[in-house]
Amino acid sequence: MAVVSMSKQEFSRLELLLQRRWNSRLIIPTLLFAGIPLVFIASIVVFQLARNVPDARTARTNTLLSFNTIRAASAIDEAIQDAERGQRGFLITGSEVYLEPHTKAKERLPGLMVDLQQATIASSDQAPRLLQLQAHITTKMNELAATIAAMRQQGYEAARAIVNTDVGRLSMEAISADLAAIVDSANTRLNARLDSPA
Repeated sequence: MAVVSMSKQEFSRLELLLQRRWNSRLIIPTLLFAGIPLVFIASIVVFQLARNVPDARTARTNTLLSFNTIRAASAIDEAIQDAERGQRGFLITGSEVYLEPHTKAKERLPGLMVDLQQATIASSDQAPRLLQLQAHITTKMNELAATIAAMRQQGYEAARAIVNTDVGRLSMEAISADLAAIVDSANTRLNARLDSPA
């Protein structure tokens, strides 16, 4: 048997070469062992994102619609009160200047109703409420117009007689109830989304 003599440097090189070879054999199983769970975790993340992103978008859209419903209902309530306030000021003073809030509200109301209709488009239960609200607003605005016309043409007593029929008061109460029901429904939807598991 022949003895091979090696210098320390050659021995170190041989040892390094063997170590690299051994390490390269271990790299593949190590990568597979670590890589398979990583691929599995990444797959779960992708699956969850694919499933949850559309749900999150839908929830966001519905939440925005609920907030827009509440905002539009509040704006309609304010406009109706402005219209009545202007009519009342005109009836008390006889001065046309007091009709400005009424005139502005009358111009704003159609656009505000469109805003409310668009905000409630995804809520089929709101459609009958909107029709009822529109009918009550029409009644109220007709009553306001009648009193203003009566004041201009026949004077205070004629306008007062129309006010005393209580059509305006009853329609205002109905409008307030309609708007409250619309807002309550929007709030119920918001609360249901907040209470539902994420």
